[in-house]
Amino acid sequence: MRKGNSVMGDQVPVHEVIARFRAEVNAAVDRGGRAATEAREHSDTFRGQTRDLTEQIRKGQLTPAREDLTKPGARTQATDFRTAQRLPVEDLPDGEQLLAPPPEPSPERGTQKQTKGANAWPSRMQNPRRTGDDEDFSQEQILY
Repeated sequence: MRKGNSVMGDQVPVHEVIARFRAEVNAAVDRGGRAATEAREHSDTFRGQTRDLTEQIRKGQLTPAREDLTKPGARTQATDFRTAQRLPVEDLPDGEQLLAPPPEPSPERGTQKQTKGANAWPSRMQNPRRTGDDEDFSQEQILY
């Protein structure tokens, strides 16, 4: 029997117990880190796919089928959750609006023409409304 290491009979020395405990903790931390990395990668992939689908629908490249639409109750719950978590909630059209045919361009409103890339600000309206008021900052020619 040794007094310095707390070894009595068949007991394991304290320093070995501490070493095993540290090894188990380190292994658990490593597993947790790998799981978190894997979850982030999965989430990033999912968000990227969702962003791509959203862009395709916005550009009219993809039209959803009625059975693919999110139910209004689920949409409301998702919006409530994101709001409660202080996450951004993008204002997207509901399913029925996505299925509706695009509106016909109105000759009174003019048409917008993009002069830069897809994410750039739109160029001036081809048929801008002129009021003669230079203080009216809603005029597009002042804004762009």
